[in-house]
Amino acid sequence: MRGNDFDSIVDTAWRNFRASLADQLFMFTDRSFTWVAQNPEIPDGPHGHLDFEFTRANRLRMTLNPTTLHPDAECYLEQVEMLTELGWRQLRNEKFILERGRRHVDELAAIAVATLRQVWEVLHPAFLTSPLLESPAPWTEPPLNVGVIPGNADQLRALIVTALSEATGTAVELDDDGDVPLPTHPCRSWLQITPDAPRIELFAQLTDRIPDPAAAATYLAAQPTSFNAVRLSLRQGAVFAQMVLDARVFHDRVLTAAMVEWFDFMESDAAEIITTIEGAGADPTADACATGDCAPEEEVPAGLLAVLELAPMSGTVTPEDVAHVCDHDREAMLDYLHRCEEQAVEWGRNAAREIDADEAAACRHERRVWEVTAELLRDALRLVDDNHGMRPAG
Repeated sequence: MRGNDFDSIVDTAWRNFRASLADQLFMFTDRSFTWVAQNPEIPDGPHGHLDFEFTRANRLRMTLNPTTLHPDAECYLEQVEMLTELGWRQLRNEKFILERGRRHVDELAAIAVATLRQVWEVLHPAFLTSPLLESPAPWTEPPLNVGVIPGNADQLRALIVTALSEATGTAVELDDDGDVPLPTHPCRSWLQITPDAPRIELFAQLTDRIPDPAAAATYLAAQPTSFNAVRLSLRQGAVFAQMVLDARVFHDRVLTAAMVEWFDFMESDAAEIITTIEGAGADPTADACATGDCAPEEEVPAGLLAVLELAPMSGTVTPEDVAHVCDHDREAMLDYLHRCEEQAVEWGRNAAREIDADEAAACRHERRVWEVTAELLRDALRLVDDNHGMRPAG
């Protein structure tokens, strides 16, 4: 047999193994678990071993124990480098994991095969052992799951919180609007109940940096995503992604399946959409700032700082107080107002992009401070305009 014939046979065997692995992993349900390992009867070691499980978050997870890697330090580091290049990440307990949504099970199976062949140099699937390689268990009819008809928005919200808490194993917190913040990347998103009908909406503001609105509208009109349930739109100067679920009959499995699809969209498509809309995300001042040639950040004027100190007392401070602090200088007050509006927008943008819940809350608080300060300045400007810009006598 010629060498290329042998290689072809081996490649075909791995393709068949990869397809079979992907098919069986796709059928995983709650808490399903299996493994693939090098046959322990082979004398040389250590032996490769991969664990597969279906997590409570409806994700397929592959785990690798570092004790299965080479004991020699130099060889170990080479294998770790291979794992990193394949997309594995190492946890604090030193185990390596890799996760994918059910839609990307083929990719997970391909990485498993690449790990076996490259890291442990397994020559052929015949040198593996696994329950997956045995005869499949006879098919059994799945249990019947019953949905719930929510009586009102509060009941629907309670059903959502319970379902997400059980799926993730963690407590689900609501924000001030009663929405569920979601820790998605590259930007934060939310789950909310629509007020006009029993529907669940997953949404995210992807970006409000739109240098060419016409080009952005044309790009979004084609719905540039492989996730059919996700809709992209341009409104009020920002790009939004949205997924809507009919919740007249609520079922936790429908919700968790939608959550998996939403997280997969945010992970795989959202960043590319943002980059395209923002024009590759280039910052024209980045190079100049790196060399120290850009202008320094402008300091907050002393008069505006004084008004900011009044913001926490907005319930008792009067327009006269603010005008007095600003020395009744209308031009200065207009400048301060403009700065406040810019800062409020910027802090709102930071809150929308922030992943950490505490940091997002801090950003919203900072935005509110600038909004309150802007309101104080508007009231003071109206007072100055009513007085025709004249300083009070004395």
